[in-house]
Amino acid sequence: MKKLMIIITLAGIFNIANANENLINVKSNHSVHQTVQNFKKIVLSKGMKIFATIDHAKGAKSIGKKLRDTTLLIFGSPKAGTPLLKSNQQIGLDLPLKVLIWKNKKSEVFITYEKPKYIVASHNITDKNKVVKKMTNALAMFSKKSAQ
Repeated sequence: MKKLMIIITLAGIFNIANANENLINVKSNHSVHQTVQNFKKIVLSKGMKIFATIDHAKGAKSIGKKLRDTTLLIFGSPKAGTPLLKSNQQIGLDLPLKVLIWKNKKSEVFITYEKPKYIVASHNITDKNKVVKKMTNALAMFSKKSAQ
C-alpha cells in the first residue's frame, strides 16, 4: 500500500510538472482589466472573434467569495480551427483558443496560455505544422503587445 501511495504521489508531481511545461506565461505591465481590453482589441483587429469573456473573480463574488482578478478569454478563427478539426474533431474540446489573464499574490499580472503544439499533439494531429506555427506566433504576438 505504501508503494502504491508513493507511485500515485510521483505520478501527480510529474503531471503537474508536465502541465506547467506546456504553459506560456507573459508578464503584463497593466491591470487585468486593461490587459483584457488590449488583448481583445488586437484579436478583433486581426479579424478573429471573441467567443466569451469569463470573469472568474466576478463569479466568485456572486457566491460571497473573494478571488484575485482572473479573466478567461475564448477566441479564435475558423481559418485556423477548421483544418485541425478536420484532422481530429475531438480537438474541439480545446478550441477555440483560450488565454487566462490573472493577478498573482504579488499583484503581478500575467497572460497564460497553453502551447498550441501541446494542444495539437494531445489529439494526435501530426499533419498541420503550418497551422500550429501560425497559432504559436499569433498567441506570442497578441500576448506581447497586450502586455506592453
